[in-house]
Amino acid sequence: MDLRLRCNCWGGEYNTRVDVRYNLLDGAGTAEPVDVLGSTSSANCSDITVRAHPAIEVRSSQRCPASLLRTNYLVGDRVVATTPVCGVLNYTYEFSQVTSCADGTVVSVVPSTFSTVAATPYLQLGVLPNLSAPGAWDVRIRPNFAYGAGTFGPTQRINVNGTSASSMMNDETAAEMQTFNSSSIELYPNPANGSMVWLNFTGLVNEKVQVRLLDLTGRELISNQYTVESALQTEMRIDHISNGIYIVELIDGNSKLEQRLVVQH
Repeated sequence: MDLRLRCNCWGGEYNTRVDVRYNLLDGAGTAEPVDVLGSTSSANCSDITVRAHPAIEVRSSQRCPASLLRTNYLVGDRVVATTPVCGVLNYTYEFSQVTSCADGTVVSVVPSTFSTVAATPYLQLGVLPNLSAPGAWDVRIRPNFAYGAGTFGPTQRINVNGTSASSMMNDETAAEMQTFNSSSIELYPNPANGSMVWLNFTGLVNEKVQVRLLDLTGRELISNQYTVESALQTEMRIDHISNGIYIVELIDGNSKLEQRLVVQH
């Protein structure tokens, strides 16, 4: 069957041939599935199999022995010689904690998974536990499509400061995490397309807090200190900030609260 359709996906239009599965009966009457795979062609995705899932893995520069911060974004890259990425809704990152970069003994019994909110393979490492020592993690990345989940790419190991094993958590650290979880942050507008962004923090514990704007490498661009009473409403001037993705960080005593800010002047 040569059936074609036109769809909007991944920033363009694609002439698509539909995959077909036939169940043919052999001499014993047993159904044998036979797949006929269509192909698509466009500027982005030329002559690839529609059903072929692209293989995504952690960017090579971020793997062990590199040391990452919880403010960094973990970036997924397409594995060399695999199909281009087309029609993705979002990406799922799977983390399994291991002993160290050199020792792959599993620490976490059940892997933790987190999905991006957009069709870009960028996930902030702030989703991982906020603890005192560096922690090593085996990471797999999976693309997700409108018709279902794709397949995980190769496992790669990373080292992240402040994400040590949960067994190392003491009472003080647990109290800090409880404080962190009780706070909230609101940014408006986000994406920000003007000269200012409105910041609203609630559930604060300490009288003095610090608000910082960081780029994805952890470099500090703006830093301000405030005296508060459980909440903070203020504006941050961003007319000198280039377009891109940034982190707004609130430091409340020994705990931190982070939120992604997209700047689109």
